[in-house]
Amino acid sequence: VRMHCITWCALCQTHLPPPAPLVQRYFAFATGMRCNHHDVFRSHTGSCDNYVNVTEPSRNVAFASSSFSGYPRDDGHLSSQWSRFTGIGGDRIVEGCHSAPRGGFQYPTRFSFGYPTEESATAYTGTGYIHSGSCDSSSFVVDVVFCPGEFYILKPRSHPVSTSGFITCKIVQTFNDSRHRCVHFLCLIIDCQRCQPLHRCVRATCQMSLD
Repeated sequence: VRMHCITWCALCQTHLPPPAPLVQRYFAFATGMRCNHHDVFRSHTGSCDNYVNVTEPSRNVAFASSSFSGYPRDDGHLSSQWSRFTGIGGDRIVEGCHSAPRGGFQYPTRFSFGYPTEESATAYTGTGYIHSGSCDSSSFVVDVVFCPGEFYILKPRSHPVSTSGFITCKIVQTFNDSRHRCVHFLCLIIDCQRCQPLHRCVRATCQMSLD
């Protein structure tokens, strides 16, 4: 079967090994299915090797300033791409409700979702909730893919409220608790008018505390 898979990859002009959850599709090919690189390697869920890293430090839930150039920001562009949240600002969208200003947005967005731990041929779905006047004023569907390397890529299906966006926190393993915990990078001194880019402020003045 693996020999057939490699041959199929060559026909599709790639030499990537097949994702484990999709191996059964290669059996079908061995019996005569036509080569379909898009369906097998990309699927309609998006690609774990074709996404955009989202790294803004200001997304961190502890950042509650509105006095910086460019406020309020907007996440409308994320609905047209698969994104991975990473960096000092956070690698996980917060689940709790937070009022504005938060993370650089006028209307902070949280994500209530039980993150999958297994790869799937189709995307998982969760719900994003926007705080626009009150918690969960608006909601929308978010597609999620669990990728090899144990990270997640996400793609909102819509963007119902302007100047809204995802706020994030950092996920770590604590020594006395096997569960994942959100860690806020608490910035003691942030003056975005004097310290640009923002990540220089964050690196110099932040400490961690458990949420």
